[in-house]
Amino acid sequence: MKIIIAGDNLTAYSITSSLAQEQHDITLIGSDKSRLKHIEEVLDIQTVQGPYTEIETLDAAECDHADILIAATEIPETDILISLLASNLYQVPLTIAMLQESLYEQRHHLLKDSALTTSHIWINPAELVANSIIDLIQHPNCKDIFTIQNDYRILRLTWKNGQEAELDTEKLRKKLPDDSQIITVIRQKSPITNIDNTTLKTGDQLIIGCPKSSTEHVLNHFSTPMPIKSIMLAGISEISQQLAKRLPSSTHVKIIDNNLDKATTFARESDNITVLHGDINDTDLLVTEKIDRTDAFLALSNDDEDNLVAALQAKRHQVPFIASLVHRSEIAPIINENHIHSIEPQKMLSNFIFQIIHRDIVNEKHAFHEDMGEIICITIPKHFDGHTLAKIAVPHGGRFFYAKRANDRMDPHPKLKLKQGDILALYLAQARDVAAVTEQLNRPSPSFFDLLR
Repeated sequence: MKIIIAGDNLTAYSITSSLAQEQHDITLIGSDKSRLKHIEEVLDIQTVQGPYTEIETLDAAECDHADILIAATEIPETDILISLLASNLYQVPLTIAMLQESLYEQRHHLLKDSALTTSHIWINPAELVANSIIDLIQHPNCKDIFTIQNDYRILRLTWKNGQEAELDTEKLRKKLPDDSQIITVIRQKSPITNIDNTTLKTGDQLIIGCPKSSTEHVLNHFSTPMPIKSIMLAGISEISQQLAKRLPSSTHVKIIDNNLDKATTFARESDNITVLHGDINDTDLLVTEKIDRTDAFLALSNDDEDNLVAALQAKRHQVPFIASLVHRSEIAPIINENHIHSIEPQKMLSNFIFQIIHRDIVNEKHAFHEDMGEIICITIPKHFDGHTLAKIAVPHGGRFFYAKRANDRMDPHPKLKLKQGDILALYLAQARDVAAVTEQLNRPSPSFFDLLR
């Protein structure tokens, strides 16, 4: 598949890095020569330097042969124009573009799909991230929480000192609701091969699956509920603005930003939110605003270093739940090492785009924080109809844990006979394992004559 990505920023790099793990023909268009050289060397892809919206640049990138064009310059007007040129001049079958909220709401009027040639997908990254943060705020004791197939939850929890000593997985299963399951146990970043009767140790990561309705029941076995009634937001970014709209009206919210015009405008447009003009790292301001009595502190500015320092201040004041926005992947480990939740928009966006590109096979993809693995939901293609589940080779540490046919849940045992359209969910220990599974499903089984060759 030939994919053209427009952009030489962190977002474009993250998307390119994710897709480069597969056998795609990728060309990246950018304007900064030094950035392009670095990306070309690290990812071993083709690059084209030039103005994004000039025909000469798009010709050099061989846009006329592209299957997909991803516009990720982070300048909405440029992304719209690139998508317009790609579809109208080059008949690229699919364009994907990032849009901010005001333009996202008008997305269906900007470019219309053609029944014969092109289709367009618009993504609002801030909305994507805000929805993820809402899940975390509602379940702050989770390291990760995902919803798959609209009704099934995946939880990552840490087994802590002080919980029942010498408790093994079999005893824990009996304590959990009947409709829940222990998908895997991760110890020192490696999944335990056989989790039956494994004695849990402090620091073990448990990945548990359960129906959405059983989430609270499961969580009550691990920790006391920690309701978040007051939140301090550091930085007025598009993400924090999206988040503020989604928080319950009963939540007391304060937001701090050092840009007076931005703070004034936001205060004028927001009800029931206290807007403060000031530095998010001003210790005196944080103390005055009673950071030590805040249930949650979210550093959501566009500056990673400011976010890190602000989050560390919140930690020093023992705020129960702390999260920090991270744009640069090298900063995420520093955040996580300090037991602060990292929010990585680029990773979320890359996962979302991956499932768009592989929508015939992969209809959902979620990545756990701290390199704890991946969850993918796959749709069984026609050429697997009649095969058993055992036909799909799962990489070491992986496991099928969910199966659904039409509206009925099934037990994903190895002898399960598959039908076209079945939905299967599996845990994978490494990000690279995703390609190993999707390649099997994309490749039809060899015929008798193929085997004779």
